[in-house]
Amino acid sequence: MPLPRQITASLLYERPAPLEAEALRLALNGSLEHTGMRFELGEYRLNPMLRAEGIHIVLRQRALPMPTTRLAPALRSGLSAMLGDDIEGLVARHRAAVTLTIGLGDDPDSAAPALDRRAHHDFIDRLLLAGHLATTHLARTTDPLAIHWGQSDQLFPRDRFCAMGEMRFPLPLYLHPMPGLRQDGDARLLELDIKGAEHLIDCPLRTEAAPVAFDWMMARVYAFVAHIRSRPGLPAHGSAFSLTGEERIVVTLDPDGALVLRVDGPRRQSPAPTRGRMFGKAA
Repeated sequence: MPLPRQITASLLYERPAPLEAEALRLALNGSLEHTGMRFELGEYRLNPMLRAEGIHIVLRQRALPMPTTRLAPALRSGLSAMLGDDIEGLVARHRAAVTLTIGLGDDPDSAAPALDRRAHHDFIDRLLLAGHLATTHLARTTDPLAIHWGQSDQLFPRDRFCAMGEMRFPLPLYLHPMPGLRQDGDARLLELDIKGAEHLIDCPLRTEAAPVAFDWMMARVYAFVAHIRSRPGLPAHGSAFSLTGEERIVVTLDPDGALVLRVDGPRRQSPAPTRGRMFGKAA
């Protein structure tokens, strides 16, 4: 599965917002001092651009709403309705945007370096880190209505996005659980298609329909992704894991190459899906 060579983040505003590229550069360098990355400020086609060690961030202001086609898939995911967010209303109110394009290479026109898959994954992690820090700085210092994170094609109200600001590797940002609900007799079943997982674990990830709560299932998804990222290779078909002694999550491999998590054991008697508590609000 091909890995991306750039990611985007767009902040949506009611009116055009000031863009302080130098302040962003200083904030990024302060946050990334321990990594050795140091951004310099330049320009790309009249747009401010930050550049550091094979990574660039281009900042583009738009005094118009984002194209409907760009945001439509995220609006259709069903997640905001499950979490109780009025993301459709926030998007409808926006009249301007700032988009960050975070990519490999010195600028968008330069040839991206030839990388093996492991090195490419390392660069993707750096893109995600730099993009998260840069977007968080802008979200906290300006007043966007919402943020669209392109890598997982996910929309967040400002407070929900900023709540992840102190997380070193925010899986709720990089993984977009697209829910499906259906009724099976008296049981309400939840299944999830985890968009963005392919960039972190090299394959699509889904959960099989089960009568479980959303936040309960997502805790297992986050734990599973974190575990897979900490070891080489993917788990074998039919392997299992658990977070408590009373559950069993079986990992299966679909013919399309996706990993599927199937809830097995007592926890199948869990209550119907509820709002996810994994997505906290900012203080």
